Amino acid sequence: MVDTVTSPTPPGVEALIAVVAGAQSAGDALLSTNRLVDLLLDARADTAGPATEAIDAALAACTYRQIVPLTEALDMVAAITSQN
Repeated sequence: MVDTVTSPTPPGVEALIAVVAGAQSAGDALLSTNRLVDLLLDARADTAGPATEAIDAALAACTYRQIVPLTEALDMVAAITSQN
């Protein structure tokens, strides 16, 4: 019998969390919007329902921006993970 462990967090959301947490650990104050949008799109492909709506809101918040403050990125991740 194969023992498998599954994570309730989709891989795209885990990658988003890892990058934002890494930026926080590194002491970065800003994140590239391009990188954040790429991660959000990957996370969106892995989610459904309310989490997708939270990701859509985060994507809309990134519109016409080149950088996003880390505090705002943390808020985005918190909103997404609370819906997941």
